[in-house]
Amino acid sequence: ADAATAAAAADTAAAAEAAAVVPSSSVPEHAFLPLGSIVRNLEGNRGHIIEVDMDDSELPYLVRYEDEDEEDISHEDAVLWTNINLAGVGAGAAARDDKEGKEATAVAAAATAAAAADT
Repeated sequence: ADAATAAAAADTAAAAEAAAVVPSSSVPEHAFLPLGSIVRNLEGNRGHIIEVDMDDSELPYLVRYEDEDEEDISHEDAVLWTNINLAGVGAGAAARDDKEGKEATAVAAAATAAAAADT
């Protein structure tokens, strides 16, 4: 039962993250990407859009990468980099992201189950 619960939690987390990724082909040229959209720059650094300044036509997005660096990026780069994220910058990056997400979710589920068993 614990393994099934951990697997279900991992699937839910993966589905939530996938929903935050917006395919670039579905984004009209004038539409802003939503906060939380996942991007991966050309160096392979993964991050999330944490701010959208609709008054800044040059660099409307602020991205925070996993290493806590932040960068202002253009709409064109944001759309391109969400597309790169969908392609996974190669199968290895996509597999790594999926594995890391499932492992983190499994650890959290195990900790929750252990805490519930102690009560």
